[in-house]
Parts: sequence; C-alpha cells; structure tokens
Amino acid sequence: MPQPLTLKDAIRIALQKHPSVAIAKNQLEQAKARRVQAEARYFPTLSPSVSYVNQQTRTALPGFGTRIGKIDETRSDIALRQTVFDSGQREISAAQARRSVEASEQAYREAVQQKVLSVTTAYYELLRRMALLRVAEASVQRAQQTVDVVRAQVEVGVAAQKDVLQAEAELANAQVSLIQARNQVRLAEANLRNELGIGQEVPVQVAEVGDKEAEQLPPLGFLEDYLKQAFEQRPDYQRQRISSEIQRLSLRLAQIQAGLQIQSDFTYGRRIEPDPGDTRSFSVVATYPLFDGGAARAAVRESRAGYDSAMQQLEQIKLAVRLDVEQAYLTRAEAQERLNAARKALEAARVNYEAALESRKEGVSSLIEVINAQVALVNAETNYVQAIYDLLAADARLQRAIGKDYAFSEGGAQG
Repeated sequence: MPQPLTLKDAIRIALQKHPSVAIAKNQLEQAKARRVQAEARYFPTLSPSVSYVNQQTRTALPGFGTRIGKIDETRSDIALRQTVFDSGQREISAAQARRSVEASEQAYREAVQQKVLSVTTAYYELLRRMALLRVAEASVQRAQQTVDVVRAQVEVGVAAQKDVLQAEAELANAQVSLIQARNQVRLAEANLRNELGIGQEVPVQVAEVGDKEAEQLPPLGFLEDYLKQAFEQRPDYQRQRISSEIQRLSLRLAQIQAGLQIQSDFTYGRRIEPDPGDTRSFSVVATYPLFDGGAARAAVRESRAGYDSAMQQLEQIKLAVRLDVEQAYLTRAEAQERLNAARKALEAARVNYEAALESRKEGVSSLIEVINAQVALVNAETNYVQAIYDLLAADARLQRAIGKDYAFSEGGAQG
C-alpha cells in the first residue's frame, strides 16, 4: 500500500516537475551564460587559423603573350587581440550582466516561493474537502438515525406519520450535500495534481493533518517585524531593486555612447608558415557622434526615462508588499480567533444534539428540535473544519508575503 503523500513530499515533487519552476531555472542559466560572455571581454582572444590557397591567374601582356601566375601554399597564423580601453563600456556591460544574474536568482526564488504556496494551499484545500466530506457523511448517518427513531416511535404510536416524512426529507437533503462534497474532493484532487505537474491519471493520497498542526503554529508576532522581513527577503522587491540598478547602468552606457569615445586595442600576430614572422600593433581611436540625427541623445533620454520608471516601479512594489503583508497578517490573526471560537461552538453543538436526540427518544422533545440541533451541529462542524484550514492556508500566505524561503528538513535542500 503506497505511503500517504506529505506536504513536504508534494512540494518536492512540484519543484522537480512543474514547468514554471523549470522555466525560471532555465532563465537563470541564460543570465549566467550572458554574464560569462560579458566578462569575456576582459580577456584576450587567441585565434589560430590555417588556410590553403591554390590560385592561378592569367595576364595578357601586349606584344609579350600571356603571363601565368600560380599560388599553391598552406598558411598557418595565430592572432592575439586584447581590448585595453573602451571608455568604460566593457565594465558597465559586465556590471549589467552580473546584476541580471542577481535579478534572475530573485526571479527563481519568486517562482519557487509561489509554487510552494500554490501547492500548500492546494494540499490544504484537498484536506479541507476530505474533512467536509466526513462531515457530510456524519450528517447522513445522523439523519438516518433520526429517521429510524421516528419510525420506531410511529410504530408504537408515540409519533405522527408526518414526522417520518419530515425526517426523510432531512435525510434526502443530507444525501444531496454528501454528493456535492464527494465531487468537491475530486475537484480538489485534480487541482493538486495540476499544481504538482503530474498526470491526472496518477492517484493522490494525502496524509491527514488537522487541528493538531494548526495548534502547533507559532504565535503571531508584531506586524512591523513582518514588514521588515518582507523588505529584506521578498524576491519581487529585491528583483525590482536590482532592475533599477541595471537601468542606471544603461543610462550611464547611453551617456558614454553619446559623448567622446576612446577605443584602445593591442594585436599580436604570428605567421608560422610560410615565411615565419610576427606583427604587433597598438591602436587608439577616438570617435564622437557629431551628427547622427539625434539618435544618441534620444537614447540617453530613453534610458533616463527607463531609470525613472524603474524607480517608480520600486516604490509601487513597496506599497504592494506592505499591503500584501498587512492583509496576510490580519487574515492570519482573524483565522486564529475564528478557530478558537469554532472549537467552543462545536463542543456546545455536540452536547445540544446529543441532548435533543435523547429527549426525542424519551418522547420529551419535538422532531423540529432534533432537526435544528442536527443542522446546528453540521454548521458547527463545517465552521470548525473551515477555520482549521483557513488558519493553515493563512499562515502559508503570510510566510509567502514576507518572502520566507522553504527549507526541507531532510537533506538540507532549500527552495
């Protein structure tokens, strides 16, 4: 019999299989490759070459006939080239590439965190639906028990026939709710499989959790502490901060290209055969875009506008982060209070139902009192289940809101 799928296992499967995480990882690898290309400009290029030439020419010489020239040789050369100075463009490009890697790392963290959250909420949603299914099954059993009690009382003449009809109607309503609850479980299973990135034909058996896990959650801290953590850890905020720095470097590069540019190169070439020898050259070239239709200056204005926009986006994300944390914090606090109240309401509803049912068996209370007590118990059980998984989901959203990375307890793997 397969082992139940734990939340930790579900997250591990999703991080390994889901395309969204793989896409972010590939984009990070692309950024790293571009960084290598940019930093390669610091190093000389060494290019050996071998060529074979077989050439024949005919030249007509008036009064002397035709002269035929032939070349048949193999040439071997090696050339070394090094950029010495290019007005700082090489340094800026390398800095941009390094910042792009940092931004891609934050994008990868964001993809992982978002996948952890979506898997966690889908996992808890399936557990919620399974728990609500059990509530519906218990409701049907209680409704059937009420029908049996009423029928027995009708047979001995202490209850009217209409009471049986009323009890059977309540049973039918409970059965309808049971059918809906079963379908909700199937929908939640399909959603979890989708979040895991696995086929719909793969069965999913999750490990049961509930009020014990909710009770083990750490107490809620201060809002300002969560906000501080969010601005230090949130990958989307950090990525936009890095993007603003990239835009600043782009502005600096555009300013260089719109002004006086100095390019200095050193070249050394060595011919191996035929006629061994070498050549050396050192060049310095100064250029200035005296007239280019305003393209260079327009590029500066474009880059400056891009930098200003990036800074405004950073402020916008800061506002969004604050709102996200505050909402997650308040939702988490409300869910905790609601769970405490729901637990007390459930205990009271159970006692009330048992008392009403016992009174009905003794012929003291009416059927309406039993049905009302049963409905109240179903509502209390439903509210309790909802409160448990609302709290677990709210805590997961709060951890995502502050940008907390998910760390596996086994093997030290970290998302």
